[in-house]
Amino acid sequence: MTLFQTSDVPNQQSSPYLAFSVLVVDDEVGMQTVLKKALSKGFGHVDTANSVEEAENLRIQNHYDLIILDINLPGRSGIEWKEAFNDQERS
Repeated sequence: MTLFQTSDVPNQQSSPYLAFSVLVVDDEVGMQTVLKKALSKGFGHVDTANSVEEAENLRIQNHYDLIILDINLPGRSGIEWKEAFNDQERS
């Protein structure tokens, strides 16, 4: 299922996802750049993080509707980041 295609988004104001924010977590800068450029065409706000720790800090400070997470990260992997989805500390 395609949410939007580049041709469907001539300018960002026509995107139905403009109010959504996205966090991309990947240790590869090239992948971050590609995803941020592509997602910025349809989503209102896109942040990137290099590690789970950086992503957790951003997640505590901001609300994200979508998190795109590389599962093979150095240190703490994306799979181990299960406590990021426990919002008790944000209450």
